[in-house]
Amino acid sequence: MARHLGKIVPRVGGVWASPLARAWQTAEVLEREAGWPAPRELAALEPDADPAGALAFLAARRGASRVALVGHEPALHELLSLLLGGSTGGVYLEMKKGGAALVRCEDGVRAGAAQLLWLLPPRVIPGVAE
Repeated sequence: MARHLGKIVPRVGGVWASPLARAWQTAEVLEREAGWPAPRELAALEPDADPAGALAFLAARRGASRVALVGHEPALHELLSLLLGGSTGGVYLEMKKGGAALVRCEDGVRAGAAQLLWLLPPRVIPGVAE
């Protein structure tokens, strides 16, 4: 999956990951297989973190290019919901382990202002199991 993500999105400006083992290991795989930058720790991506913390982190990165976030459920789909619909329960998107989403925030990062470009479950990539 990481190799395919590296082809779909060849460059990202940074990778932030939960410091917990599985997310951190995934971020390291993205560095190795996709050629993305080494991960940096972001506690706002931990499983029980309030998605508003990750939103505030992203909003503070004004003018930043693409970033990758590696975290856990339910926090990731809640963050997506907050970005897309303005609240953590406004939009439900099922994030599978190993899945990815691409969101565009053209007019700045804020609740309800993002556009979902794609949601990619692992099963659509040949040879990648869910």
